Amino acid sequence: GFTVLVLAPGGPAQAGLLNTAQQMRQQGARVLLAAPAGVEGCDLPLPDVGHEDLAPITAIARFYGFAEALARMRGRNPDSPPHLQKVTRTH
Repeated sequence: GFTVLVLAPGGPAQAGLLNTAQQMRQQGARVLLAAPAGVEGCDLPLPDVGHEDLAPITAIARFYGFAEALARMRGRNPDSPPHLQKVTRTH
């Protein structure tokens, strides 16, 4: 019952990520694919950053902004998610 978000920036790992997204869709999952514009099945276009080594960093930075906006739209506080603690306890 969850939506799957697949981050597939350009680079050597992209083909495997696109394949995984397609397999999940074929099995009935709702998949949101974040990939460079023009990639087949892309739902959330990622910007062209000019170098494939930078693409994963940019994708993750955009994901955090997306996650925060989505949490706020749902009336949640992204800095206080249920069932998670942001404090690491050490002994």
